[in-house]
Amino acid sequence: NTTATASIDGGVFHIAAASVITLKDSLFDTNSTTRYGGAVYMINSTLNADNTTFKNNSAANFGGAIYMKTSTATMTNSLFKENRNAVNADNGGAIYALTSTLSLTNTDFEDNLTTGHGGAIAGSALDLTIDDCDFLRNKCVDSTTYDGGAIHLLAASKLRLSDSSFIDNEATDSGGAIYFDGNGNGLSSTLFPGVDLDSIISRCTFSGNKAN
Repeated sequence: NTTATASIDGGVFHIAAASVITLKDSLFDTNSTTRYGGAVYMINSTLNADNTTFKNNSAANFGGAIYMKTSTATMTNSLFKENRNAVNADNGGAIYALTSTLSLTNTDFEDNLTTGHGGAIAGSALDLTIDDCDFLRNKCVDSTTYDGGAIHLLAASKLRLSDSSFIDNEATDSGGAIYFDGNGNGLSSTLFPGVDLDSIISRCTFSGNKAN
């Protein structure tokens, strides 16, 4: 159970130099930073989290709860709730990931917000796998030009999405649930068995999402 404020990157943890961190049965509540990663900042490192909650964390810049660069994170049975980056119109209300790999299983994102792109998750050159997760009421706010109410992906990102729900997420411009521009990877379904597709969406529910 943590509450902390940092004047640079990572409200609680600044992880670097090929470190490996494991979190279990943990709570990160009301942490903040004036830069990147309200709770966790990581570069060139690995994070494994199970049954961990990130709630009400905030960053002035990218990643309300977590900022990751050239890193790998695996999260299971966890919750991101009411995190935000709401000062400088940067991206990723809960998580921002750059040139990284992120795997999410049975991990939910509720009521996260950003004044930039990606109410819950934003990434560039991100390899993102999501299974059995719920994205509820995540939002981009305060502008008419921000995309991806729940997820915003750019620059050769890859997405594999299965057995998940996107309910009542909202973007002020495009992609109420997901905005994806992967430089040609595209979004595809499992209607083409045997074809090597970079991005797959299967057995998912989308309801009540809104793009203005």
